[in-house]
Amino acid sequence: MVQCDEEVKKDSFNLTFILMYCLGTLAQISGSIFPNAQLYWKYKLRDIGNPWNPSSNATTDLQDEFTADFALVGNATTIFALIISIIYTRRWNIVNRMIACFFVYIILFLIIVFFVGIDTDSWQRGFLYLTLFLIFLISCTNAVFLVTLFQMCSKFSPVYISAILSGQALCGIFSSSLQILTLSIDAKPETNGFLYFSATVAFVAMVCVTFVACMKYSEFFIYHVERANPKNIVKVDIPKELVFSIWKRQKFVFVSLLLIVGISSMVHPGITATVQSTGAGVGNKWNDTFFVPVITFFVYNFLDLVGREMALKVERPTDEIPVLSLSFIRIVLIPVLLFCNLSSKHNTRVLFNSDAVYILVIILFAVSNGYLTNICVIMLPKNYDGSDKDRAVTIAMLFFLLLLGSGVFSFLGLALLKVM
Repeated sequence: MVQCDEEVKKDSFNLTFILMYCLGTLAQISGSIFPNAQLYWKYKLRDIGNPWNPSSNATTDLQDEFTADFALVGNATTIFALIISIIYTRRWNIVNRMIACFFVYIILFLIIVFFVGIDTDSWQRGFLYLTLFLIFLISCTNAVFLVTLFQMCSKFSPVYISAILSGQALCGIFSSSLQILTLSIDAKPETNGFLYFSATVAFVAMVCVTFVACMKYSEFFIYHVERANPKNIVKVDIPKELVFSIWKRQKFVFVSLLLIVGISSMVHPGITATVQSTGAGVGNKWNDTFFVPVITFFVYNFLDLVGREMALKVERPTDEIPVLSLSFIRIVLIPVLLFCNLSSKHNTRVLFNSDAVYILVIILFAVSNGYLTNICVIMLPKNYDGSDKDRAVTIAMLFFLLLLGSGVFSFLGLALLKVM
């Protein structure tokens, strides 16, 4: 029997807070681990008629197809599967859904690990389609996981929602660190792939164990999860008037979040990953090998996390209009980025022929993304009407906008790359 709210006063040893960080990391892992394992995919889809050259900037049709199709399959499937999941799975037991997602994640990533050691040179296109099918299944699982996570956290305070969002930045640090490690030890492509995906399996297993431990030992976590479970929700009818009322009260925060997440998803990693060092191609290992993984991925995600943590400490500004203005101003960074040293495949003029300019843009994008996102989440409770339903619907609308902004603007970023 779960104790009453007055008796469950604090999160002992911050176990639930740590778990939320891990769950946020897991929510982002499928979208982060695949792009960072680029050396492995480049090897698997290489031109087998020519010697393997990992330093070459030339790409095959299959390599380009994988990059484009991964984004298309991942984003389209997630958005579609989210809608299906919201309709059909939200009434299922939250704990059972969460554990089922953990096991499906582990099985699918183990299949990917299995094919790391398989010679696929004779059926490269078949391997490409198989991989995209596995990405499709992982995206479907991720959609169920996200719906479950958002439903579960609807009964927690905004601090725990911020932990989930910060965990997403932590995922980028995790995957980019793996990439830098494998490049530092000059790991073979197969070793690169094995390290990436076996580490992912180990991480999912660790999160699963932590989740089960919290369900068994943390009264704070048990109490809030049971409050969110569908069987304990007497009525789920949501009147349109409530949705419109929440929008009216939270519209500036919601629009700010849509701009923040949308602009960031539009440029990172779709556009930022195509930027090369101005000194690339002359044999310098930093410029040719480490510039993109360190600056574009590790530095971006690290500073994104720093920005999120700063917001939790500073909690300024407290007014919605300055936050909306800052969110909108970030748009000016997009043309600056487009005139940096993009890959030669894109016919853009290089106006900022300096790595320092690009690094400054990455710093501004990352810190502002993390800081403003958490500031918006912190501001949400100011406009609650005090009821549990108002809070739950507000959080549901928040995550829907985050996912919508991420998916739609990612497509816009891909479209922008196509016409450049």
